[in-house]
Amino acid sequence: MVAQYVSGVVALVGSAGEGARELVESFLSVPIAETTAALHVLAEYLEDELLVARIRRGLAQRRHPMPDQVSQFAQLEVGRACVMTDPLGDGEDVILELHAPGVPPSSLLIYVDHNLGALLKDAFVADDFDTTIARLTEISHDQGLPATFEEITHADVRARVEEALAAYDRDDHGVPPGETWPAMRAFVGYSVRGLPEGGTGYDDGSDRDALDEEDEAIVLAHDFLDSPEAASLSTPEDQVHEIAHVLMDFTLAFLGTDPLRWSPPTAEIALDQALPTMVDGDWDGYDEVPEVLAALVRFAHRVREIPASLTQETLATVTMFTPSYLSKRHDPEVMERRRALELAFEAINQRSLMSWTDRQLTDAVGSVEVARTMGTAPLPDEGLDLTGVPPDISDRVLAIAQLVDGACARFFDIEVRTACRRFLAMVATNDPPIFRRRSRDDTTAAAIVWVIGRANRIVSTWEGGLPVGDLMDHFGLSGSPSQRAQTMLRAIGVDPHRQYGGMDLATPLLLTSERRAELLRLLGPELQQG
Repeated sequence: MVAQYVSGVVALVGSAGEGARELVESFLSVPIAETTAALHVLAEYLEDELLVARIRRGLAQRRHPMPDQVSQFAQLEVGRACVMTDPLGDGEDVILELHAPGVPPSSLLIYVDHNLGALLKDAFVADDFDTTIARLTEISHDQGLPATFEEITHADVRARVEEALAAYDRDDHGVPPGETWPAMRAFVGYSVRGLPEGGTGYDDGSDRDALDEEDEAIVLAHDFLDSPEAASLSTPEDQVHEIAHVLMDFTLAFLGTDPLRWSPPTAEIALDQALPTMVDGDWDGYDEVPEVLAALVRFAHRVREIPASLTQETLATVTMFTPSYLSKRHDPEVMERRRALELAFEAINQRSLMSWTDRQLTDAVGSVEVARTMGTAPLPDEGLDLTGVPPDISDRVLAIAQLVDGACARFFDIEVRTACRRFLAMVATNDPPIFRRRSRDDTTAAAIVWVIGRANRIVSTWEGGLPVGDLMDHFGLSGSPSQRAQTMLRAIGVDPHRQYGGMDLATPLLLTSERRAELLRLLGPELQQG
């Protein structure tokens, strides 16, 4: 299939930038049927709109007959969609029914790995949807496992897959290339790009209560300590107690909201990577960790009613990686990582010792020192600064700015408009590819106003704030712009996963005079004079 072949080429050269431009020029310079076919597909894959326009001008001059699967590739559609979950929660298969002119009924299988933080790890085209579901069911039954399929909306498909793609592109995951991945990346991205926006992605931590999670882990640790699995251990009770809490700390850090999600991959990550760093090598209970982990696995699988075959597989992984864990007790590199972890905890402890107002100021404007000097003068009536914005995206940035200005004129004032323009310019300068991708300008504009509105406590849940629904109605949209906002927040160095109910951008440059005055009032007269 031409689309899959071209996807592999794009994975090598990129969907934007010099590599993509050189590829297109080389295909345009050789007017044969093969390059014509490739250009038809590239026009859908590439993110650089100017380059796509160049391709379409070139194709208009060619007369090679093309099969429907090439000439009408833009009509690729997703039909039914479902998710097949893993009993141990290691990942999930997103299964999409594909329809395209000239192409036999087929499905797209996308595997998202949850042990790596909802990261897209593989994808390939398979038989028609019903045959694929039947085959996956058969494989599960052969392995003695339940086959659980759950229907999923198109909007949720897009939200999940784009989030998993972004994680693959962004994270230092160390996943080696496979037979079909990342060669299928462009194909996957295009397949979901036309689906509705506004869906729900994977848990990003924004709705979590860290204290509730910690409480749950403590309760589960004590349930384990009272279990027959723990009673069978020869390890001293005080060491079992301490190790159990270390293992629960690991689950909070690596397994998210399920402290009992133990599987072969998580056992390997724990023993081969995380626990040697988390456990003090000088502690006399260091060597007992694998035995306690094995007991915890048996306890967790009994509570969660995991099939015995998976329990045995997980226990075999514990046995396999125990020598690796033991060998790292006094390993110099591991000792350095332990020290780095200690320093990180010291920094966290220092933050915990800060007063509530100091933390508020640090999150909102960067530091207490910045707050002392930021003042409360109104933001000026400032135009959009395109300095540093690449020329190829400037027209689009201006178009988005016009949409933003319209919302600000309707709901807010000049200060908010200036803050939105500044935010837009910062994003465009720091991460230009955001504006080369195919996406709706109105959704981007809504996300910009939403971010600035939340940062200034004038959108959403605050008393007198503009309801998000009213903002989205203005742009003719539904749902929440939070997903689109995540990418832009990262572009300015803000972690979207650390926004618990509010929006803190760590700079006064995006705050109105009223918001800055509100923050200064928290300090009291003493620091305001600083």
